[in-house]
Amino acid sequence: MLKKVLMIVIIVFVLIVALGCTKQEEEEETDETTGEQTEELSLVKKTKKEGALTIEYPEASGLTSNQKDLLNNSVQNFLDHVIQEVKDSKIEQIGYIISYKDTSELSLIFQGKKEMGGEDGEYLNSFNYDLSKNKRVTLDTYIDLKDNENKEKLNRFLARESGEQLGKEIVYQKGMEFYFENMNDEKNVVFYLKEKEEDLEYKKIRALEEDVQMYTIDELSKK
Repeated sequence: MLKKVLMIVIIVFVLIVALGCTKQEEEEETDETTGEQTEELSLVKKTKKEGALTIEYPEASGLTSNQKDLLNNSVQNFLDHVIQEVKDSKIEQIGYIISYKDTSELSLIFQGKKEMGGEDGEYLNSFNYDLSKNKRVTLDTYIDLKDNENKEKLNRFLARESGEQLGKEIVYQKGMEFYFENMNDEKNVVFYLKEKEEDLEYKKIRALEEDVQMYTIDELSKK
C-alpha cells in the first residue's frame, strides 16, 4: 500500500514539473509588450515589376504583428518612392542583401545601378531595424549629431579611418547614412555617402561597432 502511495506521489510530482516547464517555455516565446506569441524572423524574397524596373524585396513573417508591420510597411514605402523616382532617372534593376541579422537587429541594403550622364552609377539605400524597440534606425537616431563636441570627435574618427581606407579624409555631411555588416564574424558599422551628387559611387568607411559605440546616442545617455 505504501509503495502505491509513493508511486502516485512521484507521478503527480513529475506531472507538476512537466507542466511548469511547458508554461515557462510558452512565456519565453511571448513578447512582453504585446502578449503575442513570437516566432523567428523569416524573410521571403519577392519581385515587383513597374515598367522597365524590376525590384527584389523581402517580405517579413514571424515576430510580433507590430514588428512585422514595421518591416513590411517601411519596405512598401520604399517601393512606392523608388517607383516615383524611376520616372526621373533610369533604374532598371534593384536587388537587396541582408548585411546583418541577429535576434534584435537587422540591416537590409537595396542596391543597383542607375544611369548617370551616360554612365552606370551606384544606387544604394539601407534599412536598419532595432527589433527589440520596434523601430527603424537611421544615422541621426544612432549617432548623436546634435552634440557639437560629439560630432567633432566623430569627424576626427571618420577622417582617420577614411584616410587609412580610402586615402582621403572624409567627415560627416548631409546625406551620409550607415548600415550594419557581418564581416569575419564581427559586427561592423559601414558609413556611406556621395560627396557630390554627380559621383558615380558611394564612399564607404568601415569600422568595428565597438569603436563607434562611444559616439552613439545609447552610449552617451548612460553618462
